[in-house]
Formats: sequence, C-alpha cells, structure tokens
Amino acid sequence: MALGLGVLSLASVLLTPLIVMAAGIVIFAAGRSLAEPTKDTVTSTMAPPDQLAAYFGVSFLGLALGGSAGNYAGGWLSDVAAATGLLSLPFLVFLVFGAAAGLLTLAAAPYLAARSASRPGHQPAPAP
Repeated sequence: MALGLGVLSLASVLLTPLIVMAAGIVIFAAGRSLAEPTKDTVTSTMAPPDQLAAYFGVSFLGLALGGSAGNYAGGWLSDVAAATGLLSLPFLVFLVFGAAAGLLTLAAAPYLAARSASRPGHQPAPAP
C-alpha cells in the first residue's frame, strides 16, 4: 500500500500523470487486498478463543482512532501542499508512515509467531 502511495506522489511531476495514477491505484489496491485479510488472520491467531470478540474490538478501535486522526492529518497535509505548491507532500508522508508500519510488522512477525505457537491448544493455520 505504501508503495502505491509513493507512486501516486510521482503523478504530479511526470509527463504521463494518468498512467502513473492508475499504476499507483492498482498497487495500492493490491496491497490493501493482501493487508486486510492478514490483519484479521493475525488477530484471530493471537486471541484466546474465549476473548476473540475483545481482541477484534480492540483491533477495530485502533482502526477507528487511526482513521479519524488520518483523515484530519491528511486534510491538513493537503492544505499545506496546496499552499506551498508541493502537491506530492501528502503522498510522500503517507509513503513514509506506511513503510515504517510495514517494517515494524516485519520486525514483530517472529515474535508474534513464537507467541502464537507457544499458546496451549494452539492449532497452526493450514499452509496455503
């Protein structure tokens, strides 16, 4: 998803902005279609069976708070971009935050896998 936003930031500086925008949207959509189910799978894997609803509640609370803050920050960044003429500013900031979130997720993956595997009664997910 972050890569798609980075590609979108190039649309304002290249000679073929429509093609670049289409490529950015396709890359973003592909990332989102991979990330959304993975988030739910990780949440259900981490949660004890009797606390599944609580884990999903906290997971979606984070999305709600982050979405609210993101909408506000995105609007502010768009205003700053329009005032300064740096039209790619919001997309570059989103690229940096998305890349940081991806790196943190990759760094946490071994810990989360070990934590899930060590739970009593844990059934590993079938391999695709």
